[in-house]
Amino acid sequence: MNDDTAERRKFDEALLIDLLSPARWEKWRRLAQSPSLAFEIHDLDGRMAIHLLGAHRCFEIWFRNRIDRRMTEIYRHRDWLFESDIEWNNRQRNHVGHHWELWVAEAWKERRSAVELRSAHHDRCIAGASFGFWAHLFTDQVANRTWQRGLRTLFPDGRLGHRDVFRRLDDIAKARNRAAHHDAVLPRRARTALTAYNWILTSVAPHVRSGAENDQSDVAWVRERMSWHAAEIVSCAGEIDRLRLPPHSRRSGR
Repeated sequence: MNDDTAERRKFDEALLIDLLSPARWEKWRRLAQSPSLAFEIHDLDGRMAIHLLGAHRCFEIWFRNRIDRRMTEIYRHRDWLFESDIEWNNRQRNHVGHHWELWVAEAWKERRSAVELRSAHHDRCIAGASFGFWAHLFTDQVANRTWQRGLRTLFPDGRLGHRDVFRRLDDIAKARNRAAHHDAVLPRRARTALTAYNWILTSVAPHVRSGAENDQSDVAWVRERMSWHAAEIVSCAGEIDRLRLPPHSRRSGR
């Protein structure tokens, strides 16, 4: 490393510590054998977080739409979000209520068909709901109105219960939230999330669109798009584990 590079690295490290705050940096410092390795681990964890969010984007869009279609079948109309007897918690009720108010206001203002606008707001509500919103459908609080009424048919294995699904969604949420809020993901949490993604993709009944040119199911399509991100997560996690080993272990390959 020449003098210019060393000076630039020193500046970048000082800047990063200042941006993170010394207290937050200390968390990273404790993960490594030296400050330089801590910076490498921080960078690798950032890459891992980017790929985790990339994989999650594919998964969540697919999962929420499968739930929406099944809940629409259960309640026999697309307005299950607004009219069903599901007990939303306060945050979720505010999300649904916000879109309900938008629908009413827009229908009145534009004198447009209520049915037409209601459908549009349903789609916006689905797209805008948090991941926790969907996980809530698998909690004990509402299982008798969701799982027992037919949401369980998404998971053909009759031995599975709503708590099995919620546990995997919670594992995913913990890693996803860490990545989204720029906190340390770390290998164990990332691998747990990958295991949970795979469990749900394996457990959900695959769907093949009628009239599709090939026989690829929606599950296979999602797996394919998540695969590159998953491989990068595994690679970053392995490198972080290697950097956290004592120096003599890294040299010997142990």
